[in-house]
Order: sequence, then C-alpha cells, then structure tokens
Amino acid sequence: MSAPGIKIEGGINIGGGIHVGLPNPGLIIPTNDSGGLTGWAPGAAAIPYSATVIAAYPVGSTITFQDSTTAIITQWDPYAPNYIDIFWNNSKTGTIFPITLTT
Repeated sequence: MSAPGIKIEGGINIGGGIHVGLPNPGLIIPTNDSGGLTGWAPGAAAIPYSATVIAAYPVGSTITFQDSTTAIITQWDPYAPNYIDIFWNNSKTGTIFPITLTT
C-alpha cells in the first residue's frame, strides 16, 4: 500500500517565497522550412513561418540542437508568409533538426 501524497502542479505559490513551477518545455521545430534537417549556413537556418515565434523566443533565447548542444539566438529575419531565418552564435553544421527554442 502506498502512502498518500501531495501532487503539486506547475505554477503554485506556496508562500514564503516558495514557488513550484514546471520548466518551459520550449517550442520544438522538427524540420527546416523545406522539410530538411540542416541549416543553410554554420550559424543560420530557415524555419517555417510563424507569426508568434519571434515574440515568444526573442534574441537572447536558447536554441538546442538535435544532439543537445546549445547556442544563443542572435537575430531573426522574417520573410512572411514563407519562412523565418534564425541566426545563432556558435557554428553548427550537419544535422541540426529537430531544434528546441527556450527562453
């Protein structure tokens, strides 16, 4: 028989400066804008267009590549409604997708 427990969901404030929250899982982008798994330069890739991705993950946010290495987003170039170019600070080539964006 298991002991009764307390289930704490994300976003609960307990008081006294204690806050229980869930980490931001981020936005997973499975492929580049043409369905491929690579970028177009060592520090850039094109992703499918989204009207909100730039606002949700501004410059300074983190990009995590498929191999769990990370970089910092340094620039966005939107080409609505077709695609968005994303730029990061560390050189990364080869298979980079899926990528995960987090703040």
